[in-house]
Amino acid sequence: MIINCRMIAFIGAAEQRNELALYAPLLGRLLPELPLHRAAEDAVVGHVFGAMERHHVDFSGTALSFVERDVFTSMSLLYLQTSAPPDAEIVRRLSTVTVRPDLQKRKNITIEVLKQRLAGH
Repeated sequence: MIINCRMIAFIGAAEQRNELALYAPLLGRLLPELPLHRAAEDAVVGHVFGAMERHHVDFSGTALSFVERDVFTSMSLLYLQTSAPPDAEIVRRLSTVTVRPDLQKRKNITIEVLKQRLAGH
């Protein structure tokens, strides 16, 4: 639980200092390795994705790599659905990924939203 609180505090400090983009690559590598408390994992990961979105930091490559590795898949698909830029490569790669059956519908919706965003761009 301490890691969860410290990660949220770190993100808050990076936001206040306008340094979130600087730490984004590190967070993408570090987040899957942290011993996050299972009950609060979505809150921590959601906090990271929300901070990236608020500060207009493109974290879609990291979110896509999480989906490909089946790490934070649900939150990553949600981030891609709401925040990913129109990018055919994201759609292509996401289309080739196999996800758990309980996330297949969310993946399909994400792909459709991204295709619509791409068509409107």
